[in-house]
Amino acid sequence: MGVPVFFVLSGFLISYTILKSQNKFKAKAYIVRRAAKILPPFLISLVIFSFLTLLWKEPRNIWFSAAAYLLTLPNFTSGWDGINPVYWSLMVEIHFYIVFPILYFALKKVSRFPELWCALIILIVPTILRLMNHMPLDTHKDTWFGNAQVFPRALDNFTLGIMFAHICINRERYKAIVQNSSKLAWVGVIVLFISYCLCAGVNLFLPFHSPYWDPNRLWSFELFRFMPALGTFFLLFCIFAPQSSLINRVLMLKPLQYTGLISYEWFLFHYPPAQYLSYIFGQAEGSLSVYLSKTLLPFVVTFTFAAGVYHFVSSPIMSWAKKIKC
Repeated sequence: MGVPVFFVLSGFLISYTILKSQNKFKAKAYIVRRAAKILPPFLISLVIFSFLTLLWKEPRNIWFSAAAYLLTLPNFTSGWDGINPVYWSLMVEIHFYIVFPILYFALKKVSRFPELWCALIILIVPTILRLMNHMPLDTHKDTWFGNAQVFPRALDNFTLGIMFAHICINRERYKAIVQNSSKLAWVGVIVLFISYCLCAGVNLFLPFHSPYWDPNRLWSFELFRFMPALGTFFLLFCIFAPQSSLINRVLMLKPLQYTGLISYEWFLFHYPPAQYLSYIFGQAEGSLSVYLSKTLLPFVVTFTFAAGVYHFVSSPIMSWAKKIKC
């Protein structure tokens, strides 16, 4: 559920950066800064979790799998050891960072609004390929889910982020929309709230972690790709809303701002510890101490560790990268 949200945000930030640069875009600077942001914490997490996976599960060829993740191969093929379940979405984002500028500057030579054509292509092609290649509904969920993410089948959620970047750059053309930004942002809040409530309800009656996909999972999979992305698109209109609006005052709270600052690092480190503790403690069965050990403990530990990685590794490297003259 949360992945489409991040894809829309990434699509907006990357495409807005490129659209704003216009003819001043420098490919080398773009590559260096993206690499400085992505690679250091990713490499740290890859080494740590590869080593821990080796100790915990003793899989074969773990370091070959680690090298495959470094080269983003699991986004093209399956069968690699699951070092960190969240890596699949990072692979998708990395490929978007590569595909979008290439597509944008190719279309810029023949179109006035190449970003709109990019959005259309990135919406239609991945969606068609994904729908054409869904596996039989009795396929094991992990295989089914992995097949649905193979490049470029998961790129469509970036479309709405590109569309919002287009609106930001051409806001004078969309005055009527911008004037209703506060209302649209509230629409986003409502759509996200409904999305998460529906997801909780569907998972309650159609358990996501059952051994095999329920026949109804195809529609729910596609629905919960679209609704969170749509809600995020509308919520982004808070950018145009007054800072005094309730949504902006909430989003500008210091704890939320700080969480956003270290969100990439936290994303990389949050899941395996929770997964491991859940395996160790098993079902809570009404025990508050077991429940907190499975939820609050990994939350605090991974948040603290992510903050340390950000301040002592990511931030210095990104500052260094920005000073490089490309």
